[in-house]
Amino acid sequence: MILEICKAFLTFSIHFLQVSQLILLSGGDANALTSYHNQSSILMMCCREGYLDMVTLLLQYGADINATTSTGMTALSHA
Repeated sequence: MILEICKAFLTFSIHFLQVSQLILLSGGDANALTSYHNQSSILMMCCREGYLDMVTLLLQYGADINATTSTGMTALSHA
């Protein structure tokens, strides 16, 4: 049972990454802000949650590593 859950999660993660890449290829904003944690960027949220593949993808598409929230937090602060 646990093996099936792990396989399902891995499949979901791969598709999530592929969909994210398609959005970025179509002109999606790698620096888009969220309404969470004082308007954190998507990069900051991925750093916060430990989504390393997404962090790499966002950086490849020009995400600003030095962007700050309304309170001065950066992606590194969230990591």
